[in-house]
Amino acid sequence: MKKRTFAFILAALMALTAIVVVPVSAETSGDWSYTVSNGEATLTGYNGSAYSLTIPNELGGYPVTAIGDSAFYGCRDLRSVEIPYGVTFIGSSAFYGCGGLQFVYIPESVTRIGNSAFRESGLSELEFPDSLTWIGNMAFYGCPLQSVWLPYNLTYIGDEAFCGCVGLQSVWMGNALTTIGESAFENCTSLEYLTFGDSVTTIGDSAFWNCRSLTSVTLPDSVTTIGAAAFGGCGSLESVTIPSGVTEIYGSTFYGCKSLTTVNYSGTRSQWNDITISLNNNDPLFNAIIVVAVTYGDANDDGEIDSKDISLLRRYIANYDDATGTSSVEIGEGADVNADGVINAKDITLLRKYVANYDDATGTSTVVLGPQG
Repeated sequence: MKKRTFAFILAALMALTAIVVVPVSAETSGDWSYTVSNGEATLTGYNGSAYSLTIPNELGGYPVTAIGDSAFYGCRDLRSVEIPYGVTFIGSSAFYGCGGLQFVYIPESVTRIGNSAFRESGLSELEFPDSLTWIGNMAFYGCPLQSVWLPYNLTYIGDEAFCGCVGLQSVWMGNALTTIGESAFENCTSLEYLTFGDSVTTIGDSAFWNCRSLTSVTLPDSVTTIGAAAFGGCGSLESVTIPSGVTEIYGSTFYGCKSLTTVNYSGTRSQWNDITISLNNNDPLFNAIIVVAVTYGDANDDGEIDSKDISLLRRYIANYDDATGTSSVEIGEGADVNADGVINAKDITLLRKYVANYDDATGTSTVVLGPQG
C-alpha cells in the first residue's frame, strides 16, 4: 500500500514539473515601462512629463495589447492620449485621477474598459469604439462628460460607471446592452435625455438616483427588473413608461418623484394590479394616473377577443345599476368596444359583428373595433 501511495505522489510531482510556465518579464523602453507575456506587451507605466502622448503599438518588438492597471494613475498634467490599434483592454485605474486629461482616442480594437479606468479624469467628451462590450465599475466616475453615446455592441455597464458626472446631459444606449449596474448614473444631476436600447433587462438599484433633471423615462419592453431606488430622487420626473414584463417594483423605486403624474403601462389593467409594488417610499407611484394598454373588445383582459367577451358584456349590462352608475360584474377597459365612453348594447352589437367576421387564417376581421370614423 505504501509503495502505491509513493508511486502516486511521484507521478503527480512529475506531472507538475511538466507544466510549462510562461514568465512575465518587467521591461523598460525610454519613458515606458511594460511587461511581456506570451509574446504580448502590457504597458504598465510612464515616467515622462509630456502633455500629449501617443502610446507606441510595439515595445521591445512586442505588440502592445493592454494598458495595465494604474499605468497613468495620477498623471495630472497629461492632456491627451492616443491609444494604438491592437490594444484590447484598458486596465483598472489606468487613468484614474488624470484631472487634466481632456482627450483620449480609443481604437476599434478595445473591448473592455476596467474598473475606475478614467475615474475623476478631465474628460468632457469621448467617442466609444463599436468594439467595446464591457464598461467596469466606476470607470468614468466623476468625469465632466456632457453626453454619452454608448456603442451598439456594449452589453454591460458596471456599478457607478458614470456616477457623479454632474454635467452629463444626454445618454444613448445601443441595442446589445442588457445590464445597467447599481448607481450607474447616480447623481447625474443634469441628465435630461435618456434613450434605452431594446435589449435592456435589468436596471440596477439606484441606477438613476437623483437624476433630478429627468422629466420623462420610457423603459423598453425588454425590461423585467427595476431595482430599488432606481429613479429615487428624480424630482422633475413627470411620466414613466413601464413594460408589462415587470412583475415587481421594489422599495423607493420612485422615492421623491414629486412631479410624477402619469405612468404608462404596456399591459392590461389586471396585469398592472398583479404587480407586487412595495409600500416603502413609493407614494408618487400610487398617486399617479395609471394609463394601461387597451385592446378594444377584450372585455375580460385575457388577450383574446371572442364569445367570452360578448357574454361578459351582456352580464355587465344586465347587472348595471343606473342609480349608482356601477355594475356588480367587473370588466376590463377594452369593454368600451367602440370607444365612445359608454358601455351599452352598441358595444355588444359591434363586438358580435367583429367575431362573426373574424378570419382565423389571417387573424383579422373586416370589422374595426375602437373609435368609429
